Amino acid sequence: MSYFSESRIQNILNKIIKTNFKVFLQKSFYTLHPNTPFINNWHIDLICEYLKALENREIKRLIINIPPRYLKSFCISVAWSAWLLAQDSARKIIVASHSMQLAKKLSLDCKALVNANWYKNIFDTTISNKQNTKEKFCTTDHGFRIACSIGSNITGEGGDFLIVDDPLTPSQAFSEKKLARVNEWFASTFLTRLNDKKNGVVVVVMQRLNSNDLSGCLLKNKNWEYLKIPVISEDKEDISFKKFSYSRCKDELLCEKREGLKEVCILKKELGVHAFSAQYQQNPISMQSKLIDKVWIQRYSNVPNFNCVYQSWDTAIKIGIANDYSVCTSWGLTNNAYYLMDVFKKKLSYPDLKQMIVEKYNEYKPNGVIIEDKASGQQIIQDINSISKMPIIKFLPKKSKLVRFMLTLNIIEAGKLYLPKDLPWLADFEAELFAFPESNNDDQVDSMVQFFTWYKGRSNVSFKIRKL
Repeated sequence: MSYFSESRIQNILNKIIKTNFKVFLQKSFYTLHPNTPFINNWHIDLICEYLKALENREIKRLIINIPPRYLKSFCISVAWSAWLLAQDSARKIIVASHSMQLAKKLSLDCKALVNANWYKNIFDTTISNKQNTKEKFCTTDHGFRIACSIGSNITGEGGDFLIVDDPLTPSQAFSEKKLARVNEWFASTFLTRLNDKKNGVVVVVMQRLNSNDLSGCLLKNKNWEYLKIPVISEDKEDISFKKFSYSRCKDELLCEKREGLKEVCILKKELGVHAFSAQYQQNPISMQSKLIDKVWIQRYSNVPNFNCVYQSWDTAIKIGIANDYSVCTSWGLTNNAYYLMDVFKKKLSYPDLKQMIVEKYNEYKPNGVIIEDKASGQQIIQDINSISKMPIIKFLPKKSKLVRFMLTLNIIEAGKLYLPKDLPWLADFEAELFAFPESNNDDQVDSMVQFFTWYKGRSNVSFKIRKL
């Protein structure tokens, strides 16, 4: 026989949800993800303790650097936003993300919690019919949650709690212009939106991507409280904050139930040292550092039988001293490895360039010839298609040279790039490769990265033995 009725048990549970953010967090998780188990871990308790300190104004500036997929956005941009409005429905919250698509998604998740029946039964917060959109919803007590993207104009709006959640994507992190744009917008626009400069709260939560990203910029200012959570602990660490304490052993995984050693090792191999160090260890390597370690490069003496061969052209049609070279790299593929067979590099006039493309094709008979579909390449593609059946592959880059290089660097780190032991063009190619991005010329690297980028993103490409 039960001493407590079902209604009394529910009342007790509601009181706990009303006063304990961690319990509120778990209830919110199952509301949005009813078929997904909530994996409890010490880092969630630590984040909760920091958020409590922010709400109590014990700290007012916080940076959290944590790997992706460890509930950072859910905890802070979704659940904590709903909690803040539950505790005081007049609060004003502004949440910024790298894209409006992500900002709206987080806003809708937060609004789903505020509209949940259990939330309405426990708290007095009600969304107003007068302002209820994906970008902004208000309460009947004139509080609100605004979603915006980095760089947006939010003039006229002010917040008590400002949250920046992932201000950059990994592909944006190597653009100096985009880094500067984020940092400038944060300082000159976002921070000015605080209603109360003395008591307003600002939170930046993100994975590290670049030594000059927003976290790196703000950490130069000692006014910020800093919470760094790497996926693998680098040293033994006694973590203590307010009522939270935890001893983390050296080389301890962040949450083995979520990602074990095997999964983390695969991630490191797939991402490469630079991306893994930044995104998962929160230790971005400076772009001034050497990007390629010579030990990553494999060597070959005997040419194997290739499944397929491709050529990649970086074209230029002027032959002045200050102009770029035209470069063709020829690649053989076998056993998931990339063999650089030949490098052609010369300044050529347009007629000579067309002739050389045909000659190099006849020399290797590749399965495809990759040419950038812009500038000089566009005209060359049209002209060659009109006179031959050469298998031209049009390539249109969508990112900068450095971004494309960094996104394919894991191929080299994984030991999949094979260079010959000794050929006349090898020294010049290696000098450019190992000096990148500081090398005076980067045409050979561009040709290589163009091939890697195309091959990684190719569709409907099947391996066939070439007919010679």
